[in-house]
Amino acid sequence: MERFYPFFGHTLKRDIDLLRFLYLQKRFVPIEEISQALALDRRSIQKSFDTLSKRSLSLQDDPSPLLVAKHGFGLSFIGTKRDYKRLSRQLLEANPFFYLLETLLLQNEINLIQFAADHYFSESTVRKRIYALQKLLAPLGFQLQKQKGTVRLVGSEARIRYFMMVFFWRTFAGLHWPFTGLSQKKCETIAQDFYQNNQIPFNPIELKMTTYILAVTILRFRKGQRISAEAVAIEAPLIGEDLSLFQSLIDEETAIYNHLSSELAEHFFLDENERRFCFLWLASNLDRTFADAQLDAAFSPKKPTTSIQKLLWSMTAFAPKSELTRPCKSRIVNTLLNGLLTVELFGPVDHTLAGYNTAQFLTEHFPDLQKQAEKLVTKTSLYQKEPLKQSGFSLHVAMAWTLILPPATFQQKIKIKLETDLPLAISLTIRELIKAPFQGFYNLDIRDQFVDDDYDLCLSTTPLSETYEKAPVLLINAQVTLPDLLAIHQAIEVFQSQK
Repeated sequence: MERFYPFFGHTLKRDIDLLRFLYLQKRFVPIEEISQALALDRRSIQKSFDTLSKRSLSLQDDPSPLLVAKHGFGLSFIGTKRDYKRLSRQLLEANPFFYLLETLLLQNEINLIQFAADHYFSESTVRKRIYALQKLLAPLGFQLQKQKGTVRLVGSEARIRYFMMVFFWRTFAGLHWPFTGLSQKKCETIAQDFYQNNQIPFNPIELKMTTYILAVTILRFRKGQRISAEAVAIEAPLIGEDLSLFQSLIDEETAIYNHLSSELAEHFFLDENERRFCFLWLASNLDRTFADAQLDAAFSPKKPTTSIQKLLWSMTAFAPKSELTRPCKSRIVNTLLNGLLTVELFGPVDHTLAGYNTAQFLTEHFPDLQKQAEKLVTKTSLYQKEPLKQSGFSLHVAMAWTLILPPATFQQKIKIKLETDLPLAISLTIRELIKAPFQGFYNLDIRDQFVDDDYDLCLSTTPLSETYEKAPVLLINAQVTLPDLLAIHQAIEVFQSQK
């Protein structure tokens, strides 16, 4: 979603950036700090703040503001996450180029001459924005086809629908129904029946996301955009027991498919390919369990022969197999199979349906995990001649791997020496108090001694350490307070930036 802010315009980007920054800070932020963080001058910050303040008043039942300016302290957003989402949505909906992209997705085309006239733009200005939009859509595999003043969206229909789901969920997060002309209640009823009739646990968020998936499928069908038979003829590159597991996900001879298909045909007249596609899309996000015999075969202690078995063998090589419970094994296998189905249905996708950029997150925070996952996949027979699908599936392998080992395990080990003037029991407690908050983010090796004093940072409860230690020394309290943890985090970040 954020990639399109330049297309929407500088003013909207500036307003959204300021709103997001204040929302994340949870405090009063001085103007100087905002200016440095967002590269904005004081006047631009004040203009955006005034815009946000005025728009926020229309969201409130009472006159109390969501944004506050206090002399000597700076600016602050004091609303809830729901307020933040609603205000962001209002900013977007007021933007004409957001309307252009939204219309292009919902209608699959837009008349640029009419759009320019309705919003008092010159046709040359609109053409420049369309050119910018085309450059943003190209990496997603989409093109804009121009003909007689009209622009159409062209690309894989399945990928367009996936992008629509991400776009609308990222924008509205289920707080608003953007699908005009389609009954929200009817879609919610079908979604609820899908879960309840098949005894599938669900929460309100999953129900709302399923409703969005149904809406996207139905609207695209109504606009004449069809899913081909080839698109739903899923043939995963699997053999033997792997293939049997996968087929259980997509089997049409099941009550779960028959009931959904019947509902979609009766209420929305979807054809067979559309009903099949909708079922496969929902199936690619289901959490399911597997029989003990299936799990035993997948995690076979014998020499692995199939691709899934080889992946699981390598992924669990450095993890105590006794710690992997049946539910955990089911989640691991399910993540891999859902990943295969997603890649087969949509091709490689970096974002989750909620718009979370998983690929970017792994690249920025756990790059070694992604690299190791890619190596594992290349050692199997999966997608050997399709590098894009291979890369896309490796993302799901990385996610499955985090169910076995913490992601930080794959990062460079940071050696920290802990020195205290306290009894051993208290020293061990201090070590755990330090290790616990960081274990999901850093691969820390905390000890009281290292061979040849080979360590990166020394934490100590006594200033005596500063007189003889060669490595950087950080003094901490024995109670390990929040300021201590923040100081440790800063020291780790400094160390990593120097590597």
